[in-house]
Amino acid sequence: MARTTPIVLATGATSLITATVLRPMATGKPGDISWDTVFHAGKIIPATAVAALGFGLLEQVNEKLAVGLAWTAFLTVIVFPPKGQLSPAGALTKAMGYKV
Repeated sequence: MARTTPIVLATGATSLITATVLRPMATGKPGDISWDTVFHAGKIIPATAVAALGFGLLEQVNEKLAVGLAWTAFLTVIVFPPKGQLSPAGALTKAMGYKV
């Protein structure tokens, strides 16, 4: 297994958990999963697979660059929110009752 594969899978899992669990909890509607959420979550899994394949190929060319980009992608997913939504860190903080 390539060194970037676990990092990319963690990135995808974080995105999936945020979309299906943390954001609904942060908005106060944990049982309300809309069609948009399901559709978005359905795009995360194939995107993660393609990213893992791409990073695996890039790792064959330059391992340090691939690992660095994978960690950058992971940290970007954790900290920076998609447009108009909460980041995983923000959604978790709000779900725990803190002000964001």
